[in-house]
Amino acid sequence: PDLTGPAVISTDASGAVTGPIDHITVTFNESIDASSFTLADVAVLEGPSGPITPIAVNQVSGGEFEITFAPLNVSGNYRLVVGPNIADVGGNSMDQDADGITGELSDDQFETLFTLSAGPVYVGRFDFGTTLSPVATDYTGVTSADGYNAADGYGWLTGPVYAINRGGSDLTRDLNYMPDATFAVDVANGQYDVVVTMGEFLIAHDLMGIIIEGTQVDTVSTGAFQTVVKTYRVTVNDGQLTLRLDDQGGSNNYAIINGLDVIAVAP
Repeated sequence: PDLTGPAVISTDASGAVTGPIDHITVTFNESIDASSFTLADVAVLEGPSGPITPIAVNQVSGGEFEITFAPLNVSGNYRLVVGPNIADVGGNSMDQDADGITGELSDDQFETLFTLSAGPVYVGRFDFGTTLSPVATDYTGVTSADGYNAADGYGWLTGPVYAINRGGSDLTRDLNYMPDATFAVDVANGQYDVVVTMGEFLIAHDLMGIIIEGTQVDTVSTGAFQTVVKTYRVTVNDGQLTLRLDDQGGSNNYAIINGLDVIAVAP
């Protein structure tokens, strides 16, 4: 019979971590009885602002679990302690110190310390393409037919807009293109970094006007097989960020967009 208690062997919450984060993963050296790992077994979860209330403990695989909580993005030092009554499938409690005695209150708890650095707060991340092209991880897919509506809080205000799927990564392989069109995102008033990804796998584009909140901030040209990423800091005062893409002449008749990131700037 299995008489050896389990121990945590790794976690993604150690050393330097970039926020925001909404879960911590802990991995044991063997399969765990999921019913034995509950919120009560999260003995300590705290940060620079004090105690943090976990929301759930979810089993990812036999010995891997996620502890979830509201997103954290405050810079500072954090601490997590779990156990010692988490048991393997044989019913043995934790033996974190590997001394053969299981379930000891302090010796068999797993503790990790990490330092969180505040990361970007994405208000919106949009991957422009066709109805069939892949959508990049953590992005919202936008097609040429996605007109603005208040329920979604984003979409094309004006057009016409077209779409095509070429080649490359999930974000850069597909795009929307237009002679002149405006995309809108509902946001709270404040400052934002607007990151625009532009490029086409086969075709060069020149003299593409970038107009944000009614002001032209750039004119961009891309070569065939070239992708450029441009960042612009803007202030929104009317509750809606607008990005207008306007072909302003040259050898190609269309402006293009592959991706758009809207990042809140901390006050």
